[in-house]
Amino acid sequence: MTGLLAVATAEALLLVLAAPLLGGLARTLRARLEGRRGPGVLQSYRDLGKLLRRAPVISDDASSVSLMAPALVFGAMVTAAALVPIGAGWGALAFAGDAVALLGVLAAGRFVLALAAFDAGAALAAGGSAREVTIGTLLMPTLMLALVSAGLAAGSTGLGPMAAALAQRGFQGAGEAQVLALAAVALAVLADTGRIPFDDPDTRLELAMTQGALWRDLSGRHLGLARWAADVEQLVLLVLIANIFIPGGRVVVPGGDSSTPAALAIALAIVAGKVVVVTVGYGLVERA
Repeated sequence: MTGLLAVATAEALLLVLAAPLLGGLARTLRARLEGRRGPGVLQSYRDLGKLLRRAPVISDDASSVSLMAPALVFGAMVTAAALVPIGAGWGALAFAGDAVALLGVLAAGRFVLALAAFDAGAALAAGGSAREVTIGTLLMPTLMLALVSAGLAAGSTGLGPMAAALAQRGFQGAGEAQVLALAAVALAVLADTGRIPFDDPDTRLELAMTQGALWRDLSGRHLGLARWAADVEQLVLLVLIANIFIPGGRVVVPGGDSSTPAALAIALAIVAGKVVVVTVGYGLVERA
């Protein structure tokens, strides 16, 4: 049990640290598809480092909500990262029913960020907040329904058993329900990550901005934490797709017969490959 906890904790930390890399990959891919060179995949780390070293500028109309919100949102996303199984069979905070807890943590982060946008008193931020909440009311039930379908197949609402059941079934278990659940989750994540047609992260139009409007009154380390949290949330959702809804993976439980560093590395590589493929697929669909 101690070995499993150590591996799961290390995986959660790796997910948090690797999240800006995925964001950089998505932005680089988007630029190349538009015929531009674009920033490098490591530019996200450089931007994050600059933002975290700067003091934030707080609106005179803002309360303590705006001061605490970025740290609370980042903490919620780190908690979500600890709930999702990656290469090991369980997340660092795994327990029976953690699928429901994951959705609750994601919803809590969304609520805090939307509340902070209203707290600043800016009309554009409030509009983006209302749009974010509207998307959330469609997103969370969709994710819940898809996770319930995966839980029925696994006989558990734990994300670890869901991943293990999918790995055990392999491609033979990819029936109609699995395909429909994957399609529903793919559309939900498309909305949650602020991609076309739900949002355009590069636009400055008032009616199209969601995340950009929410972050408009953030600066310095507050903006850095918000961007980092958004990258972590995106990676958590893509890992969820890779391990719970796309067959062909492997689950390695420390202490088991097949528990070796090489097996764990292969399992992590499979998850990373799935995440990259899904990211590229999202980029192609978005620009098409």
